[in-house]
Amino acid sequence: MQYTGSIAEARRFLERPGPLLLLSHQRPDGDAIGSVVGLLLALRAAGRESIGYLKGPLARRYSRLLPETPGLFVGAPPPLPPGLSVVALDTTSWERVEKPPNWQTARDVVNVLDVDHHPDNTAFGNAVWVDSGKAATAAMLAELLPALGVQFLSEAATWFLVGLVMDTGGFRFANTDAAALRTAAELVDRGADCAAIMDGLFFREPFERRRLESDLLASARFACDGRVVYAVLDPARLRKAGLNQADIEGVIDVLRGFDGPLVAALFQAQPEFVKVSLRSRSPQIRVDRVAHALGGGGHRAAAGAEVRDLDLPAAQAKTIELLERILSE
Repeated sequence: MQYTGSIAEARRFLERPGPLLLLSHQRPDGDAIGSVVGLLLALRAAGRESIGYLKGPLARRYSRLLPETPGLFVGAPPPLPPGLSVVALDTTSWERVEKPPNWQTARDVVNVLDVDHHPDNTAFGNAVWVDSGKAATAAMLAELLPALGVQFLSEAATWFLVGLVMDTGGFRFANTDAAALRTAAELVDRGADCAAIMDGLFFREPFERRRLESDLLASARFACDGRVVYAVLDPARLRKAGLNQADIEGVIDVLRGFDGPLVAALFQAQPEFVKVSLRSRSPQIRVDRVAHALGGGGHRAAAGAEVRDLDLPAAQAKTIELLERILSE
């Protein structure tokens, strides 16, 4: 477990005067979105000048839950006032932070707070709080707000619960420990509507996504004596279905969700790289080691990489070779 910095360090950073810009990683998932939106709502309710930026487009599962949120800029360049400090959430490195398109005007940004739960975080901020024992960055922020003396809004609690729900796979993944469940209960006590969240996240998928999941299962292949299941997702198939990358968050779980294979892999050929997503059924089968070898990173049981020096067949072969090694140990 990696633990760098402290909650006290994060608190001291946020207690400094001056405007804050809340950012997260490229292609934000539920934890990234929930962390940015939840912290933005809480800070602005406390009277703190704060701006949130997400590149977008957001998956429909999030956009339909998202109310009109002052200070949140999705896709549009946010204002970047002088003296700005950055809060980087759920992001392993400064290079992976999704900066707004007008970033070149923010040359005087020198203060960065890094709050994250990924074990491969590079501790890139001037202030750091990294705890890989936490199920989600949103869960860390739920712990941070009381330390700041900031009152929870039900809307902020809702978005922290969105982040926690998504990073635990709806409380199905191995990172769903007692602390995660206690945090979820506390967020519900503070006004998060758990039933509405679960309905919006898991029971209103576009029909075309369900059809895509069926296609992936139909085209799935096996390797490593059946211990690995993998499939290729054609970007043209997404365009034809009217889906974008954000709409297929978690689609790899359809490959992991049946008995037999220990590891699931999903490959997508992009113009400049091959996107590799990896999931294992156990933290003891460390797919993050495979992702690191491919130039990526992530968690023990959920990781990925963008492979830029290999075409799709070569990236598949390399990934399977690496998976064979860790499964043979």
